[in-house]
Amino acid sequence: KQIAHLLRHRDSPYIRVIGFLYCRYVMDGKELLHVLEPYFSDVEKFAPSPGGKEVTMGAFVRDLVLDQHYFETIFPRIPEVAR
Repeated sequence: KQIAHLLRHRDSPYIRVIGFLYCRYVMDGKELLHVLEPYFSDVEKFAPSPGGKEVTMGAFVRDLVLDQHYFETIFPRIPEVAR
């Protein structure tokens, strides 16, 4: 319930990003897709890094699922069957 509150938070996109990153690190593949799929089409824009270009929250969440790296860290693997 607390994670769902983070994912829906509207005060700052960065609060939501913390929730998405937490989900990516701790959830298994099927649960992760179930939780994140509703956010794939989110159009809220933000800059994920200082001085970086703006992206939509949906594109950011899709990249969390599809990519293995986030800056200098490596995400846990998601089985291809779950993707």
